[in-house]
Amino acid sequence: MRASKEAFAGARNKGDKGAEVVALKMLIAANFVNRDVDEALRAAKEIAKIARLGGDKKAEAAATCAVAEVLLANRDPGQAIHVAESALALG
Repeated sequence: MRASKEAFAGARNKGDKGAEVVALKMLIAANFVNRDVDEALRAAKEIAKIARLGGDKKAEAAATCAVAEVLLANRDPGQAIHVAESALALG
């Protein structure tokens, strides 16, 4: 997991949004394995934010779906449904 965090920090310092997203996806997976749902959720929300700020609706919708998946894994189905519906509204 440390490698993913370092990759994310390096990408952020360089302003490489694509590499940030890749590192964040690795962090989501690593945090699922470690059962750290809060960190997985934070990473998924950060991906959605990057996509939204970049104006990429498709990527934002996909990232928002990842947020919903994390919420579902955290046994929060009501919030997961709400977030999934917002992903559908994106496009």
